[in-house]
Amino acid sequence: MKNSLISKTLLLYNFTKEKYVLRIENRDNKRTVNMISNSKYLIIKFYKFSPLNFCMYSLQVYIPEIMVRVYGRNLPISRKKSVEIARFIKYLPLEKAKQYLQEVIELKRPVPFRRYKRDIPHRKELQGYVIGRYPVKPAKYFLKLLHSLEKNAEYKGLDKSKLIIIHAAAHKGTTMYKPGKLWIRVRRRKATHVEIVAAVIDKYDPSKRYKRKELEKLVKEFLQEIREKWSQKQ
Repeated sequence: MKNSLISKTLLLYNFTKEKYVLRIENRDNKRTVNMISNSKYLIIKFYKFSPLNFCMYSLQVYIPEIMVRVYGRNLPISRKKSVEIARFIKYLPLEKAKQYLQEVIELKRPVPFRRYKRDIPHRKELQGYVIGRYPVKPAKYFLKLLHSLEKNAEYKGLDKSKLIIIHAAAHKGTTMYKPGKLWIRVRRRKATHVEIVAAVIDKYDPSKRYKRKELEKLVKEFLQEIREKWSQKQ
């Protein structure tokens, strides 16, 4: 049964390699595997290759003409702090996000911690949600990624004044270990994957002041329009 399944799978994959992408999923549909090595990996699905349903980033919508993205792999920074910084800069214009991160590095603006907030003191600089910290090292790496994102936009000839970060996420990196003192004990290295996607939104006016909720609404409307246009093309 398993051998016939593998042969049929390879045959279909070779026949439709240019138009379809093969994904072999677990029965609980929680992860994707690359090979059939166990009897429980029997659910096979074929997805038509398109920017909407196949993308290495967690954001499944990407249009190169109006979007730019950057990816940091296995950065030596804390994943928990990176998650909070990603939430902090999401829905912000690119220039304002760079300014905020620079203020975090200079210890002038704390980052609000909303998820990983155990034993974290309050900050009088924050308004409303007062729990926060100054994650300097992750902020430096995020600032480098934003500079790279800006260079990508310049290369494409996009309007940097209307670039808004529509997606920012941090995930657990590859598990790596480093030796401890006198090569006796082993400690796990910090490794975090970071992805940032920005888009040019024509409705955004750089001369106007926006609240964060207004920027979030603007980004969600932009993504909804893109999904509707893509569905009409299909």
